[in-house]
Amino acid sequence: MTQINNETLLILRGHLLIEEQLQKIIDGAFQNPNALGNLNFYNKQKIVKAIKGNIDPDPLVWDSINKIRKLRNDLAHKIEINDLRGRIDDIIAPWNNSDYIAPFGLGSGRSARLRSVFSFICGILSSL
Repeated sequence: MTQINNETLLILRGHLLIEEQLQKIIDGAFQNPNALGNLNFYNKQKIVKAIKGNIDPDPLVWDSINKIRKLRNDLAHKIEINDLRGRIDDIIAPWNNSDYIAPFGLGSGRSARLRSVFSFICGILSSL
C-alpha cells in the first residue's frame, strides 16, 4: 500500500478548510441553508460563485480550487496518483508571482508553499 505523505495530508486537509469557507458563505447567504440538503464540494463552489458573482475573486482562486478538488477526488478514489508532485506544483506555480503572494512570499519547500496557497485561498474566501 502507498505510504501517505505530508503533501497528501495537506491536500486533504486544505480541501476541507476550503470547503468550510464555502459552507460559511452559503450559511450566511440563506435564511435556511439546510434546505439545500447535503451539498458536495463542487456544488458548494458553484453556489458560492452564484452568490458572489459581482465580487468574484481573482480567477486564480477558482482555478486553484478546481485543481485542488480534482486532486483530492483522485486521492480519495485511486490507489496511485500519477505525478502527484507535478500536480501539486501546478497548483502552486501560478501563485508564485501573484499580487497576493508578492508581499509575503510562499516560503521554501513544496509543503510550505502549498500551506501558503491554502492560507491565501481561505483568507480570500473568508473576505467575500
